[in-house]
Amino acid sequence: MVDAAAEEDFRKYIALGADLVVYSGAKALEATTSGFVTGKKQYIDWVKKQYHGIGRPMKIGKEGIMGLLKALERYENKDHEKEVRENREKVRYLCEEIGKIPGLKAQEIQDEAGRAIYRARVTLDPAVEIGCTMEEINRQLREGNPSIYARTEFLNLGKIDFDPRPMVEGDKELIVKRLKEIIGG
Repeated sequence: MVDAAAEEDFRKYIALGADLVVYSGAKALEATTSGFVTGKKQYIDWVKKQYHGIGRPMKIGKEGIMGLLKALERYENKDHEKEVRENREKVRYLCEEIGKIPGLKAQEIQDEAGRAIYRARVTLDPAVEIGCTMEEINRQLREGNPSIYARTEFLNLGKIDFDPRPMVEGDKELIVKRLKEIIGG
């Protein structure tokens, strides 16, 4: 059984011989809160036993199921290469513009799992004293109006990451503007 919650290839692990593979609907698929299990019929039948008193079945309504099905359809027909190019352009913009802010450094990083997901990682420039920590910068980003949420898995190491995938028009510029206000103000 493979926990492939955030993986993007929905055929890979079955092709490699996995008996069961579990995916999240809300991660790579960008669906509603949901998930699905795929695999060999015998093992899928065992998973279904949860509906007969073994374990606790997932609580999902028909709307969530329809959202997952639509997301699967959209995902299959999506131009993934174009999406990666567009996201990397957002990351490049963020890195270039944030790198111009005295006291901050930014670099493009790839997802830790090696997927084609790229983010802008922001750290403090040790050569420039700005009088605040990344924790303080992150707090001010969240408390601003509008709130800006960075990925904070490495905040304890003085790093925040900006993921371009959920960004809409104007978000990257807003992030840069807000960081300039925090550092300058």
